[in-house]
Formats: sequence, structure tokens, C-alpha cells
Amino acid sequence: DGFCGSELLSEIRARYLEVVEDPQHSTLVARKGGNGPEDEQVYRYALTDPLSTIPSLSDLLAGPLTAFLEEHYRRPFRFHSVGLWRTTHVPADIAVNDPPYSLKWHCDHHTTDTVKLFTLLSDVTDDDGPFHFLDRNRSKTILHQGFRDRHHYGIPLDVIEDPRYLQKFVGKIGDSVFCNTTECLHRAGIPAPGHTRDIMQFRFDGARE
Repeated sequence: DGFCGSELLSEIRARYLEVVEDPQHSTLVARKGGNGPEDEQVYRYALTDPLSTIPSLSDLLAGPLTAFLEEHYRRPFRFHSVGLWRTTHVPADIAVNDPPYSLKWHCDHHTTDTVKLFTLLSDVTDDDGPFHFLDRNRSKTILHQGFRDRHHYGIPLDVIEDPRYLQKFVGKIGDSVFCNTTECLHRAGIPAPGHTRDIMQFRFDGARE
């Protein structure tokens, strides 16, 4: 169960599943695939105010999560934010021309002492559009080879996604991974038709004390 005990995780997930597709609790990202309103498809649901909507998230923060982070990096961190969201299948033409979520390779514009913890809220295989990332050393290599930004890579995609280095966050509900998204290139995967991916992300920033 990673950093989240099974009971607490079940409580968080149950409440999340109740509200994730409810417009009163989530921001919906949609695109029209045709000429009428009936052709509109939602591609991403994200909780608007997770801590208020799911109070038990505060219990997780009060647990061993922050302590582990500080022990591992040997420095203090402060909680910044938490996000929970669901992604769905994106057709190829929309993925290329008007991506509804972060489908392009990029690094985040945070300070380098920012760390994010991703926890799966659904079982994720390759069919469910897993989080894709490169470790810090490989990311530096790609940047030195001429990578520019998410809009113009500057190098071939097959170089970035060399299977020897590409990592995908697949696993079971509750599995977690820490990633420094400022220094590590990453992108969202696209779920296959009929599949979705549910994930929870905590962001922590370095603190002086």
C-alpha cells in the first residue's frame, strides 16, 4: 500500500470515485468531436478542491509521508498542493492538434527542490495510459542532445522514447513513485479506448527549516 494504509487509501478512493465526474466537484476538460453538443467528449476530470472534498487526505499528510521525504533527501520539505484526476482516451487528431492534458514531453517550471509523489487510484497497465518519465541522467542527456520544449522537441521522438530508458508508471492501486518533474522529462500516456487512469499527486517544495 505504499505510504497509504489500506483503510485510508480505500476511504480516499471511495470518496474520489463518488465525485470525480461530478461538475460540482471537478473541473472537466472537454473537446467537440463533431458539430453538435452531443459530440462533446470529456477527456480529463480533476478535483477542484481535493482537501475539502476528501478530508481524509489530511490524515495521509499527517502520517509518514513527509517524514519519509525528509529522511530520504535529508532536508525539510513543506506541503504545497494535492491533485486527483482521471484521464480518458484521446483520439489521434485531438492529441496532436489540441491536447486536453499533458501529452507532450516536458519539464515543469518549478524550482529544482520540488518533488512530486504520484499514487495510483486505479490499476494501471500500458492500456491505461501510464505516466511516462525519464530519470534525471537520461533527461540531461536528452537536453544536451538538443531537446527544446514541448512544442518543438528539436530531436526525434524515437530518441526521447528509447525503450532502454523510457519508464512507465504501471502498477496496482496504492503503488507510488516520487519524481522531480523539474529535472525529469515526463508526459502523460493516453489510455486506450474504453480505459481510464486515476491518479493522486502530492507536491512538496524544499524548506529552510
